[in-house]
Amino acid sequence: MRVTQTSCFNSKKKKGKLLTLNAESNNSNTDVATEKSCKPLKRGDMVRVRSLEEIQRTLDEDGRYQGGMLFIDEMAKYCGGTYRVLKRINKVFDSLAWKMKKSHDIVILDGVFCHGYGQYKECDRTCFFFWKEAWLEKVE
Repeated sequence: MRVTQTSCFNSKKKKGKLLTLNAESNNSNTDVATEKSCKPLKRGDMVRVRSLEEIQRTLDEDGRYQGGMLFIDEMAKYCGGTYRVLKRINKVFDSLAWKMKKSHDIVILDGVFCHGYGQYKECDRTCFFFWKEAWLEKVE
């Protein structure tokens, strides 16, 4: 049995490609990636947040996408939902390193933000979550 998922991503080396992960359900249990051209998400696009299982397959043992973007528990409740892209995030201020950093293939979704529960108990900042394009599927 083969499960295929596709997503757009936009990195320095592979700009505007479509990543397809094929998860084999045999003994090897490995993912194989192939690429095709695609356009990055833009403001106003409608997207579906992939299932938690699909997103977890993109994360390392620390819950990070390719060693970078963190997927936190509170984001899971949005899995399967459909939302509008509010904007692309090209730069972000890293408050731990205290400097501005470039970002790639990240968007924020309209009305999707942190309520300060879970691992960030009682936080009142109401921050937008950052979503990797690999975690989203464009809805036509």
